[in-house]
Amino acid sequence: MATTPTLGHLDELAALPPFAHLGTDDPARLALEGEWVNLAPGATLMEQGDLGATFYALGTGQVEIVQEGRRVQQRGPGEHVGELALLLDTPRNATVRTLTPVRVFHCGFENSTGLITLAAPGEAGRTHGVGVTSTAVR
Repeated sequence: MATTPTLGHLDELAALPPFAHLGTDDPARLALEGEWVNLAPGATLMEQGDLGATFYALGTGQVEIVQEGRRVQQRGPGEHVGELALLLDTPRNATVRTLTPVRVFHCGFENSTGLITLAAPGEAGRTHGVGVTSTAVR
């Protein structure tokens, strides 16, 4: 998917909270499964109702999360979007648009390295999550 990552890209990736605990070689493996993209304000990362196959980790900038035409949240650096459609195997439940210039790392969950795994939703009131592991889970 991506070209050979630079050391700067690897450091940037390893600094993101979802990936910060990875082993020394894992960011390089993960970087090959996705890519960094710079987006202008007003760009759409995903549309409500679309099928989801990609996870996004925000490096810089702010995005808005819009459901049924109403802004319900705002997210920024170190946070992620796009996991719910993957966790629940449902269409995207929101539209996500950039509010400022955004640098985002995105990758699909059909990754061959097995670094990214999803934590299934738990009991009512418990949070969902995305886990990145250095052990392949299939």
